[in-house]
Amino acid sequence: VEDGEPAVAIDQEGITLEGLTIERTGSSLLIAQAVRIAGGSISLADNTYDVTGPNDAAIAVLTDSSGAAGNPSFDGTISDVQISGGEIITEDASQTGVLVADNSDEEASFGGDGSVSVSDVTFTANADSTHVLELDTGGGVINTATTLSDNSFDTAAQISSTDADANGFSID
Repeated sequence: VEDGEPAVAIDQEGITLEGLTIERTGSSLLIAQAVRIAGGSISLADNTYDVTGPNDAAIAVLTDSSGAAGNPSFDGTISDVQISGGEIITEDASQTGVLVADNSDEEASFGGDGSVSVSDVTFTANADSTHVLELDTGGGVINTATTLSDNSFDTAAQISSTDADANGFSID
């Protein structure tokens, strides 16, 4: 896999991945993902996601799919993305379990509150990784309270009021 490319890219509507082990290994100069999603009505069920590269994300739900992998641009609405069961493993403090970001200058957007749900997932961090991060969405795309109660974390804390940026994105 080249720098910045996801191990699995989902750029269509109505896709289900179930019962797989998906790894994004190796060192990369660009942020990459085990699974990158730019589409709606997506179900990821009972999978194991493992990332080892610095700054990588296990699962990224992004409004821009073009990135380093040269995938087609996406101009639809992302909603009904369900991540359930399985395990997300991060190895490094720079990595993220689930990243949701509005990183598009195009017409792509999120469908509103609760567009992405995360339930019954075990988050295993072998360092002080970020488990769930929402950037430049305006907030609410992931229901934080439900995510904290419906999943298993080694450690978890919710930051509810921040005036910070991460690499040019506002933290929601």
